[in-house]
Amino acid sequence: MALIKLDSGDYINTEAVDVIKGGDSPYIGLRSNNSFDITAADRDRIVEAINKKSTTSVTVVAANAIAQELALDAQNARRRGNIL
Repeated sequence: MALIKLDSGDYINTEAVDVIKGGDSPYIGLRSNNSFDITAADRDRIVEAINKKSTTSVTVVAANAIAQELALDAQNARRRGNIL
């Protein structure tokens, strides 16, 4: 979870963000169906935080999936008598 401080002084949990509208009047929509205006700087900070988290999460999930696949391959090889 990442909390981002907005220019208004409020904080936003990036995991609650559903949509971010850009343009001249940016606003944010939350999964709770609430929305409110944000500044362009707020939008940039939120997007940056989400992108950092997404990249990290995908990397960790991929690494875990690869490790599980390798462990399963090794287990199957041992069952067949092909010790790795």
